[in-house]
Amino acid sequence: MQAGLAAVAAILARAGVSRTSAATAAALATVAVVPPAFTGHAAGAGNHQIAVSSLTLHVVGAALWVGGLAALLMIRRATVLADVAGRYSRLALGCFAAVMASGTANAAVRLGSPAPLWQSRYGWLILGKLAALLILGVFGAAHRRRTLPQLRAGRHGAFTRLAAGQLVASASTPAGPGSPTPS
Repeated sequence: MQAGLAAVAAILARAGVSRTSAATAAALATVAVVPPAFTGHAAGAGNHQIAVSSLTLHVVGAALWVGGLAALLMIRRATVLADVAGRYSRLALGCFAAVMASGTANAAVRLGSPAPLWQSRYGWLILGKLAALLILGVFGAAHRRRTLPQLRAGRHGAFTRLAAGQLVASASTPAGPGSPTPS
């Protein structure tokens, strides 16, 4: 199902240039990232509904955040980029909040109490992911405060460097929930 949705989204993205086809392709691509949340460790967790729901929100938030940023780096017309980057910034802030809240909920379900946060490899993984998320939040704040005004003034070098750095930081963050087994 995931491969089929991704293929249809790719065909739509390549074939159409209207807002409707772009929105449809984006919606299909977003839906395509959800199925693994229903088949991973979260599906067998004790609080199944909270685990799956929080993981779904986590995956969708991260995909919109990182995918949107990667798409911004492909925009070549500077006049359009400034406007789109400003709108994306609001979406990214919402995605940051969704990833933070859903990650916290998922970790709470898996760990059960705060003690395993320091007493297990999984807890250390969670702390590492939290540190990476906070670093990405700092990138986002710098983007809003410094690079958006520079971008509106026609200088897009700082925006490109910051966006590329944020993508590298995102890519280096451990993906997936890992195994909740304390060690």
